[in-house]
Amino acid sequence: MSPDAIEELMDLFKSPIDKYLFILFRDKKITLDQLKARVYEKLLGTSYVVLDDLRDKLEPSILNRSLPTGSNPRTDAFKIYQT
Repeated sequence: MSPDAIEELMDLFKSPIDKYLFILFRDKKITLDQLKARVYEKLLGTSYVVLDDLRDKLEPSILNRSLPTGSNPRTDAFKIYQT
């Protein structure tokens, strides 16, 4: 885990969130992106879907597709919705 991810995780621990989420993360039942999404859902009263939430529903060809050099899947996904 990168130092930035560890720092982000430590910030999440400071938030008043259900301990069960951290247990799921510890036991590798959810990813860091899923943990962050669930924490922010509870803090902000919103709903987030991350790629890891969709893995079971997506076509394997979509998951295995390589991205062009220099692309960022986190921001590129928003470009699709803007067109």
